[in-house]
Amino acid sequence: MGNIKGGGIKMETIVITTLKIKKWNENHTGAIYGLFDENNTLLYSHYCSNDGFAMGDLIKDRPERIEELNNKYGVNNWEVDPNIISIRLEEE
Repeated sequence: MGNIKGGGIKMETIVITTLKIKKWNENHTGAIYGLFDENNTLLYSHYCSNDGFAMGDLIKDRPERIEELNNKYGVNNWEVDPNIISIRLEEE
């Protein structure tokens, strides 16, 4: 069996980091929203009145945060899951 060559094409595996938006402490005026990485580390948080504004307030309308994430994960190597996850914090 001969050697298999890639024809000069370098194959590279790109791992996309998926960031998730979670909300907690919801009340009649809004909730706290957070952007979390895959290790469940909170990257950014924001108090907001509506789920519809959370993506923009946390990342979409924040070019400085986009730049930080591009520096951390690489351009086009991260994405934000559009589904917002409600979490409940247990009282101590």
